Amino acid sequence: MVMLVNGQLALRIHDDLSFDLMQAGSSDLLAKGRAVLSSGAIDLLGSQPARSDCTGPSEVDTVLGHAQRLTAGATFTDHDRCAWHVTITADAYPQWPNAFVLHWTIANDGTQPLAIDQFTAPQLELVNWPGELWSLQGAAVKWGQDFAFPLPADFRRDNFLGHIDHGEGGGIPIVDIWNRQQGLALMHEMLYVAPQTRLPIVMANVNRSLGAGSGIWAEYNDSMPERESGWMQCYVEDAQEAFDTIIQAYRLCEDQRVMLPLMMCLDAFVLSHTVEKVVLPDQAEVDAFLPRFRPLNYLDAQNPKFINVAVTPAHSMEMRYQLDHLMRSVGPVVDEVDALFSEHFGRGYGGSIQSYRMEDAEHALITLGTATSTARVAVDELRKEGKKVGLVKLKYIRPFPHDQLRAALRGVSSLGVFDRSIAVNGFGPVFTEVRNSCYGMGIPITNHIAGIGGRDLTVATFRAMFDIVTRDGRARPDRECFWHGLRGEM
Repeated sequence: MVMLVNGQLALRIHDDLSFDLMQAGSSDLLAKGRAVLSSGAIDLLGSQPARSDCTGPSEVDTVLGHAQRLTAGATFTDHDRCAWHVTITADAYPQWPNAFVLHWTIANDGTQPLAIDQFTAPQLELVNWPGELWSLQGAAVKWGQDFAFPLPADFRRDNFLGHIDHGEGGGIPIVDIWNRQQGLALMHEMLYVAPQTRLPIVMANVNRSLGAGSGIWAEYNDSMPERESGWMQCYVEDAQEAFDTIIQAYRLCEDQRVMLPLMMCLDAFVLSHTVEKVVLPDQAEVDAFLPRFRPLNYLDAQNPKFINVAVTPAHSMEMRYQLDHLMRSVGPVVDEVDALFSEHFGRGYGGSIQSYRMEDAEHALITLGTATSTARVAVDELRKEGKKVGLVKLKYIRPFPHDQLRAALRGVSSLGVFDRSIAVNGFGPVFTEVRNSCYGMGIPITNHIAGIGGRDLTVATFRAMFDIVTRDGRARPDRECFWHGLRGEM
C-alpha cells in the first residue's frame, strides 16, 4: 500500500490496485475506486493478485510537466496458463492541486490469448465527497481543444456525443452510439457526414415521439425522416433480434462492399423498458463471426487525401450518385450476412424482409417493428376462419428491398401497409415507399396508421386492418388511408 499527496487530497493505492481518496493528513475516506476489467462473466481484478509491487513517489517529467509519480503493479492469474499484469501510475502535478492523473496498462503474461470484454477506469464510489467532480473531455484532433466541465449530483446528458462547438472534445472514430428521441434530431446535420465519408458506425435508436406532445413511447417520426441521410436503417421485432442485429450490423457495415453506417431502430418502452430472455452467444462465437476491421479511409502521410471537405458543383452531384448507387447495391449483402448469421448461430431473420403464411395468400399486410408479433396472431386467427391472408415483415427501410418485396407480393389481390408515423401528406412514410416499389403491379394498396405515441396495438387492431384489406381486394379502395384506434370518428 502506497500513498501520494497533492494539495489537500491524498491517494492511497492497495495491493489489488484499488485506491482510496482521502483528506490529506486524515484517515477520513472521501471516495474509493478501482478499475473494472472483465472477460465474459469473469472479473479479472476481483481476486487477490498472485504478486504485487509498488514504487515511488518519484520525480518524473511528462508532456504535462513535472510531477510526482506512484507506480503500482499486480499480476493476476486463473491458474490455467492465463496471467495478466496490470500497472497503475498516479501523477500529482503542483500546478493542479487536489488532482491526480491515473493511467492503467494491461499486459498478457500468460501463454493463452486473453479476451477483454470490458475495461472501465476508474469506477468511482463517492463516500463523503465534499466538493465538485469534473469531467475532462480530450480533443479528438490536434487543432481542437481539451475542455472540462463540472458534474453536479444530478448530472445527465443523454444526447452527448463527445464534442461541443469550436473543436473541443471529439471521440472520433465513434464505432457504437446508443441514442434516443431528441438526440437523433439534434445530430441531424452530422448524420449526413458518416455515409459520404464511408464510416461504418452502428447506432441503436430507441424510437420515441418527437416535438410537442412527445413521450417515452414508440413512434417512428424520429427515424423515418432520416432515411434519406444515407444511413442503412432497419426495425427489429424483439430483444433477441435487437441483440442479434447489432452483431450482424458490424459485419454488414464493415464489409468492404458496404462501408456505410447503420441505424437499428427499436420500439421505445416495449423493448427499451421491458425484460425478455435473450440467448447470449459465447465471445468466441461472436469473434469467429466478425472479421477483423479494415478501415476504408484513414490518414496516411504516404498517401495524403482530403476527407469531408467542401465540394464545388463540379463534383457534388457525382458524390450523391455514388452514394445512391452504393445503397442500391447493398441489399444482397444484407441477405448474405443474415444467411451467414443463421448458419453460424442457428437462427436468422430472413434478411431484408420476412414472409409469414404468404405461400397462397390473396391478401397481405406489411408491418415492421414489434407490431409484427401481434399481427401474426391476427393472421393465424383469420387463417382458421378460412381467409387466405399473409404478412410481410419489412425489416430494412434502407436499402429498400424493392425486388424482394415485389416477389413476395406476386399473386396477392390487395395489400395493406402499417405505419407508426406520419409524413404529413395524408399518408405514412412506409406506405409511400411501398406504393412506389409496387408501381405497375396493379395491386390495390391501403395505408393503416396506428400505434402513434405508443397507443396499444391489439389483435383486434390488425383484424380491423385485414377487414379493410380483404374488402378492398374486390375493387379499388374508396379511401386509401385509415387511422386505427382514434378516440372518436375520423
